[in-house]
Amino acid sequence: MHEERPEPASRQPHTDDQELGALTAVAEATASALDLDEILRTALDHVLDLTGADAAEALVLDEPAGEFVVRTRAGPLAGALEGRDRFRAGEGLPGAAAHRGELLVTRDVAGEPRLRRPALAAAGIRSFAALPLVSHRRTVGVVNVVSRDAARPADHDVRILTRVGQFLGMAVERALVHRRAQRLARQLEALNQASLALAADLTLDTLLQRIVDTARILIGARYAALGVAGPDGQLRQFLTSGISEEERRRIGSLPKGHGLLGAILHGREPIRVPDIGRDPRRFGFPPHHPEMHSFLGVPILLRGRNLGNLYLTEKVGEPEFTEEDEGLLVALAAHAAVAIENAQRFGQTHKELDRRLAELEAKNRLLAELSGKVISAQEEERRRVARDLHDDTAQALTSLLVQVRLLERAGLDESARTRLATLRELVDGALEGVRRMALDLRPPLLDDLGLVAAVDAYLREYRERWDLPTRLTSHGFPSDRLSPLAEVCIFRTVQEALTNAAKHARPSRVTVHLEHTGTAVVGWVEDDGCGFDPDTVRRDGSRGLGLFGMRERIGLVGGTLDIYSRLGEGTRVQFRVPLTGQERTDD
Repeated sequence: MHEERPEPASRQPHTDDQELGALTAVAEATASALDLDEILRTALDHVLDLTGADAAEALVLDEPAGEFVVRTRAGPLAGALEGRDRFRAGEGLPGAAAHRGELLVTRDVAGEPRLRRPALAAAGIRSFAALPLVSHRRTVGVVNVVSRDAARPADHDVRILTRVGQFLGMAVERALVHRRAQRLARQLEALNQASLALAADLTLDTLLQRIVDTARILIGARYAALGVAGPDGQLRQFLTSGISEEERRRIGSLPKGHGLLGAILHGREPIRVPDIGRDPRRFGFPPHHPEMHSFLGVPILLRGRNLGNLYLTEKVGEPEFTEEDEGLLVALAAHAAVAIENAQRFGQTHKELDRRLAELEAKNRLLAELSGKVISAQEEERRRVARDLHDDTAQALTSLLVQVRLLERAGLDESARTRLATLRELVDGALEGVRRMALDLRPPLLDDLGLVAAVDAYLREYRERWDLPTRLTSHGFPSDRLSPLAEVCIFRTVQEALTNAAKHARPSRVTVHLEHTGTAVVGWVEDDGCGFDPDTVRRDGSRGLGLFGMRERIGLVGGTLDIYSRLGEGTRVQFRVPLTGQERTDD
């Protein structure tokens, strides 16, 4: 059956004004609209009104599939058009009109071999017109118009339909471009957000699950899976999205990397198929596996190395995945490859860091233990030397002093008495120096009565030695003693701070505070001297060692020490030693 030019109909032809009005109405209805379905519905209403046809349908080009797909139907006999929803260019009368880019009409539907739509003849349809929607010499859609009147469309309708096709073609293309732009913008935004999320997540298992979830949601698939290959090329990890735990349990063992999955895992190119069951590379599904048809899979490649595969099945709302879906999944896989490598490196670095931290902690514990033993040994030696000074040297000097005084009472001449007086002063000074040295080395009260008593005794001697007013305040100390190590470390810190104040700060007064809070011993040594810049002192090798030594001593018992000072505003050395139970001991 050949295509025909429309014959005159009994219907009155449109006047020029009517024709212009109809075209203006179509143009106005489609000029500002960007919603494709709204444009098509409006256009079909005008076409039916202009031609007096019984039904019409609009098909739009699906570029990835290369087919014209029915989007909407209208008219009292629209049901007669059902049964065929897709045409390729050149296929059937609609495909021929799309391919040639011109209106084609048949007035014998039953005898037209390119239609083969029995429902049309059964509904009494006689004429069928296929109107291509052309924009910039490209067919973007087709409008099919059917009528029980073989004379329709008539000549006076053809001009209008042809112009309508031009207006509508431009409107459809504009709507398609808008839809693509919106979809691309959403996909790019989603891909950007996904990339940021992937870059921020460095825990490998969490990262892999996020990748597979993101791919499924971003592209609109019912199921998604991600496999990570080991050094031997076999799947080492396999994560899914869209499948419940119960479904995974029923499926049983994980895939081995055969069939399409193996082709992706060992290949370099994406694979996109409309039906898994018809692909020769299929390997089959295990029992209880969900039914799957459409498939899109890409390798996760990084510098020529295949890290695994990422694939989707069952495109939601569509029979198969598109070329755009493939491009988006390839982009996501590229981001995923970098993220996976970063996560793997982070995991290796984290493990190495944990190992080194464990080694460092062990060494620190050993160092603390050895330091404690060194301090204990030092304090024991100090105690022994102080005891020797007190018991031997001081006693010997005391005995010598007694002998000198006895000689002074003997009847000696003036010259001898003068020399004896000088000797007595020397012996008396030496005895005082020995006693002070013994007190500095190890105050007896630290062993006998504890920290507060020892600090109090040291401050009394400190006042006389440096001629400085001092003040001690203490609160909360129970009868239980601190551990010997804690008492020694705190006492030596107070002693060092007081010595630094006397030697360097030129203060008019010094205050010491000690407090037992129940969970910690806190304290400070404060002076109103000249102050200093702590940063400068830390860089000074001589004075910086004193501050370092105080911090080391307090740190040895788990405490912290801070120094607050400014030039001209005095200095405060503040410390805190936590009490864990090991720092306390019964008196």
